[in-house]
Amino acid sequence: MAFIGEAPARHEIRAGEPFVGASGQLLNAVLNKYGVNRGSALLTNAASCHYPDSMKELPKEAIEACRPRLIAELEYASIHTVVAMGNSAVAPLLPKEQTKKGITKLRVGPPKIVALENSIPIELVPTFHPAYCLRSHGMFPLMLSDIGKAINKKQISRWYEPTFEVITEPRHAYAKMQEIIALNRGHGVVVDTESGRDKDVSFGRDDGLFGRVLCIGIGPMDVSHEHHVYIFADSCFGFDQVTIDDYSIINKQKMVELLLTCGVIAQNGKYDVGVLMAFLNCAIPFPLLFDTMLASYALYEVGGIHGLDYMGQELLGAPDWKDVVKPYVTKDEGYGAIPRPILYKYNASMFTRPGSSELILPTSWSEKDLAIFLRGLLEQSPPCSHSLSVMEWGGTIIARTKSKRS
Repeated sequence: MAFIGEAPARHEIRAGEPFVGASGQLLNAVLNKYGVNRGSALLTNAASCHYPDSMKELPKEAIEACRPRLIAELEYASIHTVVAMGNSAVAPLLPKEQTKKGITKLRVGPPKIVALENSIPIELVPTFHPAYCLRSHGMFPLMLSDIGKAINKKQISRWYEPTFEVITEPRHAYAKMQEIIALNRGHGVVVDTESGRDKDVSFGRDDGLFGRVLCIGIGPMDVSHEHHVYIFADSCFGFDQVTIDDYSIINKQKMVELLLTCGVIAQNGKYDVGVLMAFLNCAIPFPLLFDTMLASYALYEVGGIHGLDYMGQELLGAPDWKDVVKPYVTKDEGYGAIPRPILYKYNASMFTRPGSSELILPTSWSEKDLAIFLRGLLEQSPPCSHSLSVMEWGGTIIARTKSKRS
């Protein structure tokens, strides 16, 4: 295993050895945490020369000039796994078009398989540099988790693509909802609602063309439907094209029965519950049995890591579906402009059976610690989530003038 930094600091230049200063002490603590002997790993840098601390990034010429030396070091030591710490450390190992994303995005997900010239493929784990974590303490848990990907390979979850069925005919939707209720009563169903807005960044009422409900994804928890998702298109809640019967009321009532009877498991569930309360004309919040976003926030308060797409990529190895749908999103219609087949597949890809292994867990926690934590979270989260769901349903107004004053 190799740990690659960016360039030697003053301490490293004096000692003639990488990672001997404050950054090295932090890295040593992480290695000790995972039971790794520092002497068994290759420690090196992308560039061999020291550059002033005031430089925000290393010269590209320096990285390119040192690349043959770096590759030779990896080959000579027969390295199979590389932890690259910082943008400059990743630069010589990935194509330029990928490194443009930056380390914050590159570090997301399982190790990347990289084929270097004249050597066998390596597993690459990009992460933040220890020096950055010393300046921005909130990033340290992410670096700790990333290094764990390289060391505890068996703990890395692999994403599977769920099978899904799109239901567009109202009469078929009614029968399927009845079946789901019978098999999942009280056990919960995974719910993900697609509206015109991005649930990771939106809140409040969903009114008008931009905010209309486009489809409702339901993932039953019973064994017979394992890893299968049903996508109920918005057409399910209108006139049936064959029988010409109006299902707008009866199917909304049936969906309300399904959610109240089974209970909801969701990511950012207050959004889904709030949006569905408005769409289904239901004043009673649906019981939120578990919320993976709430659980993630409870474990780590670091910002930017609790969204559905991030958690899917980071914890399950799911593809970056946001990049797939982004070209279709418009200013006027939002997600409503996405072609339906692509939207339905995007909705289905967000589903998986929730469990403790899908959360970023402190490595020191035991099975008992986790059980106690999750039980407490389940007991305490519904009342709070219900209140927030009612706010989503009723709408939220921000007094900008008063906010500026305060």
